[in-house]
Amino acid sequence: MQKGFLTFQILIVISFLVLVLGIGYLVGNKSAIKYEFPNSSVERAISQSNIFKNDCNYKILKPAEYLPTYMVQKGDSLLRLSTVFLGSSSRINEIVNLNIEYYPNLRDDYELEIGQILYLPPKFAFPSSGYIWGYSGEIIDEADDFWEIRTVNIDKDPLDTKFYKKSETKYFGKDAFRKNDCVSIIFDGEDNSVIAISVQDPQINYFEPSTK
Repeated sequence: MQKGFLTFQILIVISFLVLVLGIGYLVGNKSAIKYEFPNSSVERAISQSNIFKNDCNYKILKPAEYLPTYMVQKGDSLLRLSTVFLGSSSRINEIVNLNIEYYPNLRDDYELEIGQILYLPPKFAFPSSGYIWGYSGEIIDEADDFWEIRTVNIDKDPLDTKFYKKSETKYFGKDAFRKNDCVSIIFDGEDNSVIAISVQDPQINYFEPSTK
């Protein structure tokens, strides 16, 4: 009985020592555990600060920053707007695609209502799909046929995308755009072809949207 009781006491002492040593190890390595599992949002913010230039503006442009608008009048039709403002009766679908999010019925009946506010393609835009978008960011690579531009997505995370030059692409503020330039662009979302590219200037919007 005494031998068994002694063995039991020894096991209790050993267990207690193991527990104490384990707690001491965890406390002593608290900082190591902390940095082994960093906060992902903090980590992302740190990585972003290292890749964004302080003097560039990185954002998704609002339609009002690059698309002119028009208020529908009595007697208007998509055919008339396409012919008068875009110079061709064949560009109706561009107007439809620009406005389908706001007026879903345009896709089916092409009917306009007096007082509707429609977006139109910019006056300098070449014929496109009508899915026109805009970004501001930095050119991080450039070749004869494309610019690769760093901007942000809707979550403000970095977005690097190639946009393709065309002979009809309009240049504003400079005759050529190179790597490290801070730019704003509008492009055809169907094939990423650049409709227009401009320098970033807080005093000037080179795309000159207006209400007609």
